[in-house]
Amino acid sequence: MCSVSKPKIVAAPEPEETTKEADEKSVKARDDAKEKAKQMLGRNASILNGASGLEDKATTKKKSLLGE
Repeated sequence: MCSVSKPKIVAAPEPEETTKEADEKSVKARDDAKEKAKQMLGRNASILNGASGLEDKATTKKKSLLGE
């Protein structure tokens, strides 16, 4: 008969971060996301056209020789 050895039992590794540390990281990530959203809102307020282009009509009247 063949003798089968039992597998070695390895202790489970300790968790790297506690729940408090993870909670702090998630709060910081949420705050960073809010700050980035505020910055993007400011950028969007300065854009004057939309996806379909400018909303105003173009002035295509050609000037005459007399400056009209």
